[in-house]
Amino acid sequence: MLDEKRIGILRKKVSRLKQRDEYWEGTIRLGRMWIADDDESPYRPYVTLIVCENGAIISTSVVETRPAPAQLFESLLRAMRRPVLGGGRARRPKIIYLDDPDHVTALAPQLAALEVRCEHRRRLPVIEEASA
Repeated sequence: MLDEKRIGILRKKVSRLKQRDEYWEGTIRLGRMWIADDDESPYRPYVTLIVCENGAIISTSVVETRPAPAQLFESLLRAMRRPVLGGGRARRPKIIYLDDPDHVTALAPQLAALEVRCEHRRRLPVIEEASA
């Protein structure tokens, strides 16, 4: 369960960030690899990837189970506040494109409160280019 107080603090800090005229793409996909611990069944992890329009990776994570929309929202907030090395400075994009319509429905109102549009795109060309 996500800590609402922690998310609230993070949301407030992100709301103060400078907004850039750029878009980001985000996806959660089943990884192409298998992870096997000694005493457990092998599993394929879920990979969350957020990239900027220029192809720079803003955030990535690998988890055992598919993240819920609330977890993706936290990942987006953390990406805005502290992009990974090479991802540029902290900032808010104007638009975030996601390939899961259910995530867009869940996150669009929360992101709109931060003046970030959230839209569905079936294809995410920057992510597809990076993972080809």
